[in-house]
Amino acid sequence: MQTAFCGSLEVSARGQEAGKTKFGAWELHCETPAGERSEQCVLTQMVRAEDAANVNLRVMILKPRELKGGVLRIVAPMNVFLPNGVSLKIDQTDIGRVGFVRCAPSGCIADAPIEDKLLDQLEQAPNDVNRFGIPESANI
Repeated sequence: MQTAFCGSLEVSARGQEAGKTKFGAWELHCETPAGERSEQCVLTQMVRAEDAANVNLRVMILKPRELKGGVLRIVAPMNVFLPNGVSLKIDQTDIGRVGFVRCAPSGCIADAPIEDKLLDQLEQAPNDVNRFGIPESANI
């Protein structure tokens, strides 16, 4: 059994402010870092556990210049123990599991390579719901 975190990906922009555009539950943040010539962007959203109101994950999609593809990054709060990592399901299809590889003051981080095919699946999910699951035995 897993605790499910729900989120959605919609493609129509709803609101905008300097450096930030909303796409449903997702926000696109873009900025030009000091000393850089080009803008860098990240698509991000907070997802909440369906059965534990105080547990949230930050989900990010980014494309670092130094990598050919993108990265799906999941950040869990420091007080959540996730030894088995986190899994992703799109409309009941198991996409896979990724482990947490490091922790920072902002939380523990799991990174997984993401290809255009997976981005298309996230965008076109018929139920518009993506699930990020953690094992029930996790200490949350």
